[in-house]
Amino acid sequence: MMKKILPSLAVLFALQPFSSKAEITVLGGLNFSSPVASGSVIATKAAFGLGVLLDKSLVPLFSLESGLLYNTEKYSSTSGGTVTTVQATRLHIPLMVRFTGMPFLSAGAGLYYENGQGDIDADVSGTTITSTYSGIGLKKEDYGLDFDLRFRMPLTPGVGFVVDGRYQLGLMERATNPSSGSYKSKAIQVLAGVSLGF
Repeated sequence: MMKKILPSLAVLFALQPFSSKAEITVLGGLNFSSPVASGSVIATKAAFGLGVLLDKSLVPLFSLESGLLYNTEKYSSTSGGTVTTVQATRLHIPLMVRFTGMPFLSAGAGLYYENGQGDIDADVSGTTITSTYSGIGLKKEDYGLDFDLRFRMPLTPGVGFVVDGRYQLGLMERATNPSSGSYKSKAIQVLAGVSLGF
């Protein structure tokens, strides 16, 4: 149900007329994935992420944000003495409310929907194996909570430099067979870019 509701709300949000103040932010940076997987020791590895976000003012100090973030998920998993480095690309759709208490600092909280793009590459002891999500017992879809802290420095009227820190906490059980082991998403993104207000 969640995987249908969140993308639909994000599309409706984007199609609303620009009758109030809006801001588009283009970002790029690093994604640090550290999923919670039972029976495995997870080590976070840095990977690239980028995206476009749209903020629309609701009332003074509050805005609604959505967009698309294209993240690379990368981490190593140690189980039974075997180390496996996993890499996959994922499309992340946030929908959050942002509070701007100061001109240069804002915080956001909300929900996200995420979907895996393509297959997963797994490096096992120097050998790379490409597999589908179902082939390694995982679901492509995910949903959960998004939290954000943003610093914005004005450059010119309507244009600003942005540094974004985002925390993603998965609520969905992504293991196709949870009885043999649980798997839930968790990640931190550190992004920077340019915002354009209009």
